[in-house]
Amino acid sequence: MCGLLSYYQTEPLSIQIFNDIYNSLQLINHRGPDGEGIVLLNTQTGNYINWQSNLKIDYSNYNMVLGHKRLAILDLSEAGRQPMIKDDLIIIFNGEIYNFIELKKELEILGEVFCSNTDTEVILKAYKIWGSECLKKFNGMWSIILYDTKLKKMFVSRGRFGIKPLIYHTFKDGSWIIISEEKQLFAFEKFDKKINFNAVKILLEHQFIGLDNSTFYQNVFKFKTAHYSLQSIDSFSFNKQEKYYEINTNNIHYNYKNKEKAVEAFKIYFNKAIEYTLIADVPIGLGFSGGVDSSRIVYECYTNFQKPETFSAVFPDSKQDESYYINLVKNDLDLKSNFCYPEKEFTYKDFEKLTYHLDAPVPSSSYYAQWCLSRLVKEKGIKVLLVGQGADEVFAGYHHHFYRYLRSLLINLKILKFYKEISSFSEIKGRSKMKLFKIVLNELILVLRVKLFKKRDWCSLWFFSSSLNQFLKNELLIYQLPFFLKSDDRIGMAFNFESRYPFLDHKLVTFGFECADDIKIQNGWQKWIIRESNKLAPHEISWRKDKIGYVMPENLLPELDEDIIAYTKEKVGILSSNAFLNFSVGVWLKQQLENK
Repeated sequence: MCGLLSYYQTEPLSIQIFNDIYNSLQLINHRGPDGEGIVLLNTQTGNYINWQSNLKIDYSNYNMVLGHKRLAILDLSEAGRQPMIKDDLIIIFNGEIYNFIELKKELEILGEVFCSNTDTEVILKAYKIWGSECLKKFNGMWSIILYDTKLKKMFVSRGRFGIKPLIYHTFKDGSWIIISEEKQLFAFEKFDKKINFNAVKILLEHQFIGLDNSTFYQNVFKFKTAHYSLQSIDSFSFNKQEKYYEINTNNIHYNYKNKEKAVEAFKIYFNKAIEYTLIADVPIGLGFSGGVDSSRIVYECYTNFQKPETFSAVFPDSKQDESYYINLVKNDLDLKSNFCYPEKEFTYKDFEKLTYHLDAPVPSSSYYAQWCLSRLVKEKGIKVLLVGQGADEVFAGYHHHFYRYLRSLLINLKILKFYKEISSFSEIKGRSKMKLFKIVLNELILVLRVKLFKKRDWCSLWFFSSSLNQFLKNELLIYQLPFFLKSDDRIGMAFNFESRYPFLDHKLVTFGFECADDIKIQNGWQKWIIRESNKLAPHEISWRKDKIGYVMPENLLPELDEDIIAYTKEKVGILSSNAFLNFSVGVWLKQQLENK
């Protein structure tokens, strides 16, 4: 929705520092084309001023800056401008609080008066009444920075699943900054840019990104998801972050074991999630691949709510093309469909732009397809796009989830169920039972090795999860989803629109982890509950046997610069067996060397 910047130092600001701050904010114009706001503060006196270019300002009277770039989604008037100031509180906010209307009514009963129809003002009033407990009342996605000028306290929070970015860095002189994108740091003369080659190595070696709160730059970190910090400004420390939300995977007595009860509950939670994510004062679209998850969103919208345009990336004459399934739904629901053709659109300069916006190497070619689709979304004037991210991580949609499930059945000596599931999966996927047995055996061997050698690094944890639910939780919060969400945010913002995720409604996620394993995987079918709940869709859609991701042909890639290859080997020590990853890392490293 927006872009943020919060800068603090104990000493008075200089013109040079303010210019760096201002330039830093301009580097994310793409995040907020609809407005800009900057507030200068003196944290000792509580005095503040709204910055304007035509004002003569003595910057030495201030030591803190709050800056905001606005993408207007709710209440498009000036009443939604940020930083927003009410009752000694100043806020900059990125995201959406979907249940703000209900919370507004609750706060009005408590005597609060509102001047806008924004969720931003609801956050301010909610914090005023409930303090940090307000976070537990919010349904949505957010990065919040709020300063209390009277109590001289700073409140910072990031949403439950990290959908919205929040990045921080402490400079060598003790000053610090909180931002939306790493590139904002490059505007500061005092920023010592150093590449985090360990992150590059993990990407090349294991194809993992962002396993902890580090980034691809040294000493630049992500604020923890589902955490907040409330501290005095003069002693503020990023080491003091408190968790406000947790997914419980230790409950072996699942609340949802009965399949009929679970399906009905899913329908209720999902319907509400769609209703919330459709709240906007701007045009809305649907990302549609023809897969199980995006089809579930399309059918829910078209059946019970509104009929937005759909957006799809297609690959004619390729095994990766999903046009057949897209057209099935298009004809069934009379979709107003839009298509992009990434193979035809690929250029090296375009790929460089994608890399620039990610502030990281592009981990797979599917992100370029997403880039092309997002360009089409902007061309059609869409400001909000609903997508299906999160369904696989909560409801077990990837093949390796099935292998983890089989492993857990063996460990728990559920032998008959193990044979039933492996036979069903083999028939559905057309895969040899013997190959499946070997995969599961390798899974068990890996677990034994991890336990035997007591490895506890980020990569070994991926194999160590003892249950399907624990494994899914790790994928949701650590391995799979975080970089998907980062890329969705960066790419969407590059084209001035916001991505929303019905499957990541926190009540739906909580429900998902309260479901027994065989409600997620049954008779060889993964995401069984999502399929079973989509009765209105054609059988070929709800019960698709294949799972396809956007994949670009590698023959489109230009040759890598030999100097970059040598530099990568020197600094990282390895190259990947994946040609695309080597190309992607090379493009990113070249950008870093050219812009030191």
